[in-house]
Amino acid sequence: MRRARGMIARRARRNRYCKVIIPAIVAIQAVWRGAIARAAMVRRRARWLAAVKLQMERHKSQAATVLQCAWRQHCARFELRLLREDATWRRVLAARVIVRAWRAYLLSKSAQEIAADLQACADDTALQHKIIRKTRRRMCDIAQYVREAEHRLEELEGLIEGATFEDAEQGWAENYDKEYDAITNSIKMTQEEQRLLRVVERQRLENLMDLHAEAEDLHCDLDANAVHQMDLADILRRLELARAIDAARRDKQERTRRERARWKLPDARLARSRARSRNRAFVPAPAPFSVEGAAAALQALSRTLGMAAPPPLPPFAAGGEGSSNGHAGAAAASSDAAAAAAVAAAAAAAASSDGVTASVLRPEHVTLSPARGTRRLLRAAESKEQSSVALSQERDSDDFSRHQQSSLERGLGSNSRNTRYNMDYHHARGSEPLRAVFDAAAAATADVLRANTFNLRSGAGAGDFREGGHVCDSCGRPMFHVRACECGWVAKNSKLKKRPQQQQQQLSPQRALPS
Repeated sequence: MRRARGMIARRARRNRYCKVIIPAIVAIQAVWRGAIARAAMVRRRARWLAAVKLQMERHKSQAATVLQCAWRQHCARFELRLLREDATWRRVLAARVIVRAWRAYLLSKSAQEIAADLQACADDTALQHKIIRKTRRRMCDIAQYVREAEHRLEELEGLIEGATFEDAEQGWAENYDKEYDAITNSIKMTQEEQRLLRVVERQRLENLMDLHAEAEDLHCDLDANAVHQMDLADILRRLELARAIDAARRDKQERTRRERARWKLPDARLARSRARSRNRAFVPAPAPFSVEGAAAALQALSRTLGMAAPPPLPPFAAGGEGSSNGHAGAAAASSDAAAAAAVAAAAAAAASSDGVTASVLRPEHVTLSPARGTRRLLRAAESKEQSSVALSQERDSDDFSRHQQSSLERGLGSNSRNTRYNMDYHHARGSEPLRAVFDAAAAATADVLRANTFNLRSGAGAGDFREGGHVCDSCGRPMFHVRACECGWVAKNSKLKKRPQQQQQQLSPQRALPS
C-alpha cells in the first residue's frame, strides 16, 4: 500500500512537472526571450543608426577634405613658383613632425598592448596559482579520505570476522561486505585521481614557468618602448628648439631692419628731387609765340648792331600765332618757316654789311625740317646763350626760372645732343661778323621761342614734355630718354622719378614734337 501511494505520488509529480511546470516555464521563457530579443533589436537599431550617422559624418568629412584639398591645390598653383622652396621645407618639416607623431602614437598603442598582455599574463598566473592550490587541496582531501577509508576497512574486516548468525539473518554481514567492496573500489579510484592530480599540478607548474618567462619578455618590450618614446620626444624637442631659434633669429632681423629704417639718415638726393618736383609748379606761364614778335626782335637786333634792316618775311610766315585750339599743324609750319626765314634774313643782312654776296648763305641752304629744324635752332640758341652777356644778366635776375626754362629747352634736343646745326654755312666760317650776326639771330630766336618752349605744334604749356615725364636724379632736369640724361647720369636699377600727379594732370593731351 505504501508502495502504491509512493508510485501514485511520483506519477502525480511527474504529470504536474510535465503538464504544468514545463509549459509554464516554456511560456515564461518565451515571454522573457521575446523581451530580451526586442531589447536587443532596439539596441541593435540604435547602434545601427549611430553607425549610419558616423558613416555619414565620415563621408561628409571625406568629401569636405577632398573639396578642401582640390581648392587648396587650385589656390596653391598661383603661388607655386614663389613658394616652392618655402613649401618644400615646410612639407619636409610637417612630414617629419607627422612621422614622429605617428611613431609616437604607434609606440603608445604598442605600450597599451604590452600593458594589456602583462595584465592578461598576470591574470593567467593568478589562475594557475589558484588551480594549483585547488589541486593540492584536493590531493590533501584525497589523502585524508584514503586514510579514513583504510581505517574503516580495518574496522569492517573486524566486523566481518566477528559477525554472528543473527547478524547474517538481519543482513548486517551482507552490508558489511558491500561496504568493504565499495570502500576498496573508492580507494583505487582515489589513488588514480591522486595520480591525475599530480599530472595536472606538474602541467600547471610548467604553464606557470612559461607565464613568468612571457612576463619577463613583456617587461623588456615595455622598457624598449619607453626608450623609443624618449628618443622620439627628444627628437621632437630638438626640432622645436631649432624652429624656435630660427623664428627668434628672423624676429631679431625684422626688428633690426625696422630700427634701421626708423633711425636711418634722410636721402639728400631724393629730397632735392622732390623739392625740384614741387618747385616746378612755380614755373611762369608761357607767352604765346608770334611771327610778328620774332620779326620785330630781328629788326631791333639789326638796329642795335648797326646792320641793314632784314628783308620782309615771306608770305607763308605771316600766318600769325600758333594755337592749340584746332590749327596746330599750320601753326607749327608757320613757326618753323618763320624761324628759317628769320635766320635767312639775318644771314642776308650780315652778308650785305660784310660785302659777301647773298649766295653765300641762301635760304635753300637752310635744310631744316618743319619740326626738327626749330628744335635744333633752339638747341643752338641754348648753347650760344651761355656765352651771351645780355642773356646771362637776364638769367641771373631769375635763377630758378632760368634753370627750369633751360632744362625744358635742353630736353627738346636730347635725342640729337651732339648735332650742332643742320644747315650749310661752310662759306661763312671765315667771316666773323656773319658768324656773330648768325649767333645773335639764333639767340634772339631762342628768346622769342622761349615763351612757347615745347609744344610749338599744339601750343601746350612749358611743363609739357615727351614720353613719361621722368626726372634726372642728378641734375633734376626732365628726361626724355628713360635710361640716360644729358648731364651724363645713367639710370641704374631703374631709379626713375615720376612727376607729381598734379603736374601730370596739367599736361596737354597732345605730346611734344616727335624726335
